[in-house]
Amino acid sequence: MNLIDGKLSFSLPAGMSDKSGKLGNQTTNMHVYADETGARVIIVIAGDATNEGLDVLAQRLEQQQVVSN
Repeated sequence: MNLIDGKLSFSLPAGMSDKSGKLGNQTTNMHVYADETGARVIIVIAGDATNEGLDVLAQRLEQQQVVSN
């Protein structure tokens, strides 16, 4: 996978594919990769630098999922 005009690249584990836009209401800076069962998921979020901790980001994502469901 190559994202951000090639500035970020990585290999997906076997059985995982791009599910961006297929799972929920993703913004353009979020890419979702998952296996067919959805049991294994990799979420890549590209954004500006922030002082917020990962816990704050995780909580915001959880709140957005509740709103979109």
